[in-house]
This record gives sequence, structure tokens and C-alpha cells, in this order.
Amino acid sequence: MKKLLMGLFTMALIMISFTACDDTVDVPDVRMVDVTFDLENLNLSNKFDGVKTSNKEVFTKNDGTTIPYPECATTEATYVKVMIDGTEYTVEFTALPGNSTTEVIQLAEGTYSVQEFTVYGPDGPLYSAPEVGSDEVVSGGLKGVPFDVTLGAFTKTKVTVDVVCWHEFSYQPLAWNWFEIDRNQVKTLCFFGDVCTKFYQDFGASDYDVIAAIEVEIFRKDGTGAWESIATGSNQDGSSFTGIAGSPLCVEYVDNETLDAEEFAFTLTLITPTGSVVLEDKTPFDDGAYSDDAGAGNFGGSDGVWNFNVGECGNTSDEANYPAYLPLPTGLVQFKLLSEVGAEDGFYNLEVGGFTGNFAFAPGQFHGWCVDYDTSIYFGVQYEARVWSLLDIASIPDQTRLNRIKPMAGKLHWIINHLDDLTAAGFSPKDIQDMIWWLVSADGPATASVKTYAAGVADYNPKVGDMAMLIFDPYIQNDDTRVQAFGVRIDP
Repeated sequence: MKKLLMGLFTMALIMISFTACDDTVDVPDVRMVDVTFDLENLNLSNKFDGVKTSNKEVFTKNDGTTIPYPECATTEATYVKVMIDGTEYTVEFTALPGNSTTEVIQLAEGTYSVQEFTVYGPDGPLYSAPEVGSDEVVSGGLKGVPFDVTLGAFTKTKVTVDVVCWHEFSYQPLAWNWFEIDRNQVKTLCFFGDVCTKFYQDFGASDYDVIAAIEVEIFRKDGTGAWESIATGSNQDGSSFTGIAGSPLCVEYVDNETLDAEEFAFTLTLITPTGSVVLEDKTPFDDGAYSDDAGAGNFGGSDGVWNFNVGECGNTSDEANYPAYLPLPTGLVQFKLLSEVGAEDGFYNLEVGGFTGNFAFAPGQFHGWCVDYDTSIYFGVQYEARVWSLLDIASIPDQTRLNRIKPMAGKLHWIINHLDDLTAAGFSPKDIQDMIWWLVSADGPATASVKTYAAGVADYNPKVGDMAMLIFDPYIQNDDTRVQAFGVRIDP
């Protein structure tokens, strides 16, 4: 734990008057205030273990400058420079053992603007206050300069000042408080991914492997146990997929190191030409974790980066490997149930159309499966339908009939990828249809043997070349519809 500096303003009021012989001279009533900064534990070195030079030039201030704060060092602080209403004051620390009080600045009572605040050691600046509008202030919740302080007559004023220094992938802040320590560290999590897809031209790319356009949001649980968003970041500029940097997206967050067992999580969202896909939804990470290129920050892999693949990129050792990207129509499509066919790859014949574009499936007829036994749909009726992928559960709306399907996604994927095994086990297409109904609705005409077999069906995560199940959700004014589904092949 780093030893942090702590400061306060204290004030004493002085009434000044003058007399000369028998003559009386009127002097304005000027109430002066003695201002000091009291830094606790100043006599201890501020050591930052494991300080290294970052080899990733991705850390910038809001105005685009790189590494705007002093680099963290083991040097002890010796004096402070503070800019107040355009005047710079230099105040040294007293040399009393165990004491850390600065020399006195005398100011008249009134309101002042503290514009700059920097702590120095023998070799130069050690910490400086963040600016208003910087990410440390806007997202990190730190106090920035300039700020006003009012020095009142015959009163004492408590003032807090946050200062930060640059530490590898993060800013190590110090909190200045009067009689309380609020030690914060601005830490950084880094993410990088590849999308391997035959639809690479939709991303403006020239080959199969595309740098992933992503958004990251970091959450912390508040006092009520609810998740609170504390930081966000994206490597995409506008709506273009070209020009995305070939370096990690690094997002800073503020960690209060005086609080034990804070709960943090991140959401990782893939941005695609047809919409966003949530890859990680509030995935927990360790309190105090940060990216470190030697792996010491307890985040990501040995390089400190959360590396991931979408599709078959060949990097199976990465932190996460997600199913292939399936571009789906984002609007309503036309959908019609034609007939029962009792085929091995689907009990019903479906017709889908009313859309154009380069998607995972084209308009036409497909064999598929009825998913929800408890609602009705009619042959030969033209419906408008929304299309959802069971590879992307997070994007499926919160609706009663869809919520019955989501927990069964892994089992439904096992069924449509093991139809030969089911046939070899003696199950007919009608048995397979009944098995799907029983898993999703716990209802229908399933036989005892079908129910027994269904109870042993395992979850399955489709790989490249497997089948992925799409849900066609008829869009009408009431819920009196059956939800239909059929499988399409993931990008091979």
C-alpha cells in the first residue's frame, strides 16, 4: 500500500491596528488568515513497487497530450507550489520529526481560486492536481483545479485536494483530506480482440482477420448493492470500422484503496456493421486489478491485456474465444409457416423473406423447429418477425416467451448439432420436436423415453462449421404466437 500524502488548510485570524504618539490613524479592518498544508506521513517515502516503462503509447489526456502527470517516484516530497488567483506560492514542509506541516501563507479573508497545485521533491515534481474536465475528474470522481476556497473570518475551512502521478498503465492518485485519508488509484484495464469472418468486407477490411471495434464499460457496486457505471471507452471513431488502432483499448477507473473487497465488473461489447453484440456482461474482476505488461496486475494474460477472438482465429490461448459473428437483419422480416415435413433437419417447412443484404442467411425456405408449445401460430399466415441469435443471449429482449428459451440455448444447440446421434438412438423427427418442446416449455406430447433423454442433454457451445439456432419471433400485437426457430451454419 502506498503511503499517501494528506493536506489541510488551517487558518488563524489577526486583527491589525496601528497607533503613533497621540495621533490616531484609521486602518481598514483586514482579517488575515494563516493557510497551511498539513501532509500526514510525509516523512515516509512514497514507494511504488514494480514501476516499469509502458511500451504501449495509448495513454493520453483529454487535450491529446501523452503522460500529462509527473512520473511516480520513490523520492520524498519537500515542498509545494500552489497557484492562487494568479500568484504562485512556494511553501516548504517543516522539519519537525513525524510532522508534515507546511510553512504559513497569509491571505486576507475572502474567496480565492486555487488554479494549480504541485508537490515537488529534490529532483522535480512528484504529484499534480488533475484539471477540471480531465478523465480523472469526469469519470474518476477526483477533485480538479481550478476550484474556489472561501476563507472566512474567525473560522477554519476544510479543503480537499486530489493529486496524481503517472504509474505505468495508470495514475496513482493521492487524496488530500483533513483528518481523513481517501487514497485513490486511477488504474487501467486494457482490451484487444480480433474478428475472423468471411464478412470482413462489411467491416471495410481486406482480409479475414479484422481488428475488433469494441466498447468497454466498467462498473462498481454502490452502497445499495447496485452496479454503478464508473468508466467507459471505445476504440471506434464514429461509425467507421477503418482506422481502428492496432493497439489495446485501455480504460481508466478509480479504485479507492482504503476500501477492502470492492466489487468491480466490466462489460465488453463488440460493434459490428449490423449492431452491437455483448461479449461479456458485467464480468467480475479483482478489486485493484490493472493491466501490467509483466502480468503483475492480475488482469488479462501475461501481457496484462484481455485478448479475445470472435470466430476461428487460431489463438485459442487468449483470455476468451467467442462464437463467430453472424450478421442478422435488424428490422422486421417476413415469415410464414408452410407445412409439416417431418424431416431430420426440421419438423416444419418455413419461408422467410422481405429483406436484402449480406446476412448469415438469405431469403428462402428452410426446415426448422417449433420452440414454444404453449402458444399458437397458423399455417399459411404471413407474419412479420424479429430475428435473434441464441449465440447472443444478451441481445434478446426480456419477454416471457423468449425468457423460457434463453436458459435452454446450450441444450438446443446440442440437439441441432447432434441430429444424427438422435436418429441413431431411435428418435424420429417428431420425437426431436417433442424433446424441444419439453425442454423449453416442460409441456407437450413427449414420451417417457424422450423426457428421460432430454434430462441428460448437455449444454453445447457451437464451433465453426456447427449449427447455430436463430429464433424467429413473430411481431404482432399480442403474444398468442408460437416462436419458431431454425439452425444456420456459423461462418465456416
